[in-house]
Amino acid sequence: MKILARFVVTMLPIFTFAPFALAQMPMGQPMPGYGMPMQPGMQANPMTVLGLTEEQRKKLAAIVQESQAKNMQIMSEVAKEMQAAQKLFLEDKPDTKKISAAYQRVFDKQRKAIELSVEMYNKQIAVFNKEQLEKWNAMRKQMAARMAPAGP
Repeated sequence: MKILARFVVTMLPIFTFAPFALAQMPMGQPMPGYGMPMQPGMQANPMTVLGLTEEQRKKLAAIVQESQAKNMQIMSEVAKEMQAAQKLFLEDKPDTKKISAAYQRVFDKQRKAIELSVEMYNKQIAVFNKEQLEKWNAMRKQMAARMAPAGP
């Protein structure tokens, strides 16, 4: 469970914001470094599929920029708190309460990162019109279905 929580905290901003980073790219242009045509079963650029206007692309790009700056600050704070917590284990007799308090500060920062991700995501989808939002939600469900672990 700890590994899953760490994965979610680390990857949530990436999964949330990566498609919107593509909004800065001109429509119809291949992604830098990718010259191969799309193969059957591969997903098209979500920003192209949604048919975003130039104004929407600019708004999304600004939101991505804002979120990246805030996320970098939070991740820096998480790393700093994590180092402080880990140093407590090096003491001759580690203090449970000090270690617990230090890790609580780490968790509080991670929670802040999750809240920021959700906040920024909501700002991003607010840029979409009703039709685009419906398309986006359908694409998200498809992506989630493909990423779901295969079960019995």
